[in-house]
Amino acid sequence: TKCAPALPEAREFVDETHVNKLLEWIIHNWNNELFLKGDIRRSGPHCVRNSNKLEDAIEVLIARGDIICFKKKQSIYISLSWKKYPRIVRRSLVRTRDKIYVSELVEYQGRRHSGIPSVELFERPLIDMRNKLRH
Repeated sequence: TKCAPALPEAREFVDETHVNKLLEWIIHNWNNELFLKGDIRRSGPHCVRNSNKLEDAIEVLIARGDIICFKKKQSIYISLSWKKYPRIVRRSLVRTRDKIYVSELVEYQGRRHSGIPSVELFERPLIDMRNKLRH
């Protein structure tokens, strides 16, 4: 009999400092141009260059409403939220490097809405996922 392949072990903690460093980096480098997730991994804060840490930080920022993500084919684009940062972001001006505006992209709501296990934000420096996994 064949056994089902084991699922990769879920990450149990998300360091809030990594999340905040990523947000600071996005705000500091914002120029109304969407960031590609891969570009952040290559040139963003060192603490989130690991793909798992970057994924988790993005999930938390989506959940908090700090960023809005878009998907086009396999690419994930990241924008500061115009709802939360109206003085910095103008929705009508946000575009990709090759001049594609957000109205032409599909909003990506993170792994949580894709059926992939994700993290949740709690008001603590570390987010403990162990209790979530037991239910």
